[in-house]
Amino acid sequence: MPPIHIHAFFYILLISSATLASRSNSATFSISANASNTLIPKWEGFGASLSWWAVAAGGSPVQSKLADLFYSTKTVTVMVKGKERRLPGLGLNIVRYNIGGTGKERDYPRRVENYREGTSKSGVDWWKLVQGYWIRGPSDADSNWDWARDARQRSMLKAIMKKKVDRIEFYSNAPMWWMTKQNSSLGGTLSADAIPQFATYVTSVVRQAIFTWRIPVTSVSILNEPSGGLSKYKQIDHEGINMSVKDQIALLDELRSQLDNGFMGSVEIAGPDERNISLATKTLSKMLPLVDKYNVHEFTSGTIASQNAAREALKSAVGSKTLWVSEYEDSSKDGMALVTALAHDILHLQPSAWLYGQLASPTPSQGLLRFNKPSEKSRRIKITKIHTRYFLLAQFTRFIRPGDEILATSSSNAIVAYSPTTMRYKFVVVNYLCTPTVSVTIEALKKGALVERVRVTCTQADGKAMFKSFSAVVLAGAVVFRMEKHSVCSFTL
Repeated sequence: MPPIHIHAFFYILLISSATLASRSNSATFSISANASNTLIPKWEGFGASLSWWAVAAGGSPVQSKLADLFYSTKTVTVMVKGKERRLPGLGLNIVRYNIGGTGKERDYPRRVENYREGTSKSGVDWWKLVQGYWIRGPSDADSNWDWARDARQRSMLKAIMKKKVDRIEFYSNAPMWWMTKQNSSLGGTLSADAIPQFATYVTSVVRQAIFTWRIPVTSVSILNEPSGGLSKYKQIDHEGINMSVKDQIALLDELRSQLDNGFMGSVEIAGPDERNISLATKTLSKMLPLVDKYNVHEFTSGTIASQNAAREALKSAVGSKTLWVSEYEDSSKDGMALVTALAHDILHLQPSAWLYGQLASPTPSQGLLRFNKPSEKSRRIKITKIHTRYFLLAQFTRFIRPGDEILATSSSNAIVAYSPTTMRYKFVVVNYLCTPTVSVTIEALKKGALVERVRVTCTQADGKAMFKSFSAVVLAGAVVFRMEKHSVCSFTL
């Protein structure tokens, strides 16, 4: 790959809203990249978790549309409040399937499952109660399993598998409800003797997936945000469990043993999927030797850029072991928190894959698109809104593709990738600033480049432009175009 030197100059012009004859300020800074300095040798891709949204939408009339939207790069036409919208598919290629822990009434004689308010399901959305398969214990006799459960989430997984999916990870938020002291998968703690049972449960589901359902599971994570006391019984409305570091170690050891004994030695163990980098750092030294791939979630607070030192420290500690951001979510209205976290993760944490949490949700602050609250019986799913963050994420996922090399840059304003397959460079440029306009100049790979114009695609966080393309001129070997405030622009050379 030839060495490149890219320079970007941002000319910032501040215009008063009161008068056109106002003063202006300008500032310049540069972005440079060099192909000899690679941050991420091989980008594995972007992905997402299934779980709640897939339980709600799986098997419904919109299942095929959602699979296309999220896991293809086609232009997909969807109905939003009675109007057709043509949307760019995100082109995700990694999917995580959630192994549930919830049962049904009368599953287990003489034992009663608890929820947030005792035996009542009040205050818990039905799609957050992901059905488990080992319906009663402690025996693992065939009669105690029901492999027809969670059909909706599996239906969505099968629809996604018809697209181009490179990695399938199974993960657990909680054990079966009857394995906990509280008789609930919604928070709580494992029973004293439940570690082998929990490992048996997850191993059995992975075995069923691989050998019966013909799902090529590549990795499994049995832990999900286990530290920090975040999953307190009666205080959360979804599955989760608290676990001591000692029990986490014992559980991972048991899982590896059972996978190996079950002829599934090639299935990687991922984890521990702590909620954020701060919690991950506290247990890293003990967890790292027990996993093949290190997963961390990205639920940040405060200024995202201020956490870059922690990102770099975690990456250094993980070393050569594969690192994923296995779940990201935020509640920002305009999507700039997503853009900022994603760009800083790639440049400073340097994972090989980056995954979103809940792609769709009836909750306005969650997901990339919103759907109505469906009833469990009718499940008539209607897409009611496409959030701007959908298009902002597309600026990354449609340009940075699996197999790309991510190059080092001198600024957090740009991600530069190189495709060894097409021998082309991809640029994702972010304007974090609040100034009205930003003019961007990026020097081409060499002066006198043959191209005269470049197709640039931009999304503004305020929604005024969403994945809008235009032609940018190439002058004296430099690509020149204008960026609006709080926007992301992407192009390929």
